[in-house]
Amino acid sequence: MFDALRRWSDRSLANSFALRAAAIVALSATILAGVTAGILYWNEREFSEAEMLHKANMAVRGIEEPLLVVENALLEFSSSTVLMTALFDSSGRSAYVRPFLQNYSFPVQATNGLALCDINGVRLAGSAAFSACHSDSRAFADVVANGGIRREMQQDDLARQVWIIYSGITFPYTGTTEGVAVATVDLSELAQPMRKFLEPASF
Repeated sequence: MFDALRRWSDRSLANSFALRAAAIVALSATILAGVTAGILYWNEREFSEAEMLHKANMAVRGIEEPLLVVENALLEFSSSTVLMTALFDSSGRSAYVRPFLQNYSFPVQATNGLALCDINGVRLAGSAAFSACHSDSRAFADVVANGGIRREMQQDDLARQVWIIYSGITFPYTGTTEGVAVATVDLSELAQPMRKFLEPASF
């Protein structure tokens, strides 16, 4: 076939130009198809990566926002005069604070709890579930010594990952930390919907 095309091309200058033009068109079409396929591939890859990044950001936000809700509520608790008074007023603590905290739950979609502790790590009051001082933690000792707020992640006895926030109960007129409010959130439970959201099949 190539010999026939060559003989046909050699017959006249017009035939030669026509054959070369056809070859250029065919080559251009091949190059264009290759470039188009490449662009489509990279666009699809970039779209997939962008989608993965978006879902990862959504997952992080889905965990971070509830933890911020808990932390903000804990800060309000630890600065309230009710908890400050409850640290030293055992009768008032028994009458008002214990019943209130017994049924308290932070407004997040995960098991959580709150504990009122003195600086020695003794639990004075708290919710029915997830209510511990975690006084053996370095974070607890740091709050007692310096006030403020600390956060850490631990694994409980049931191998659940829990997020713990310690907030010092500091008396404004003395500047001393007299107790610690401790919030605990089941991080494994909080992250469960996000794990399903990030399954490979969802991409």
